Amino acid sequence: MVLTRGQFCHARDMLRHGREIALRVGEIRPRDLHIGAMLEVFALLWQLPNLQSKVDILSAKTSNLV
Repeated sequence: MVLTRGQFCHARDMLRHGREIALRVGEIRPRDLHIGAMLEVFALLWQLPNLQSKVDILSAKTSNLV
């Protein structure tokens, strides 16, 4: 679970780096990489303005605790 924008950016960068390595060694999958976030942790709501520019897809989930 990612709790901060910084953690999200680190995970996104790791995925992109892994894709670059796969492409270099001849693997062509995934051809495109779209990275998104589902806001399940209420604290991320306060980081939403900074997170929006970092994701391709954004989804929000509510629970009965809110």
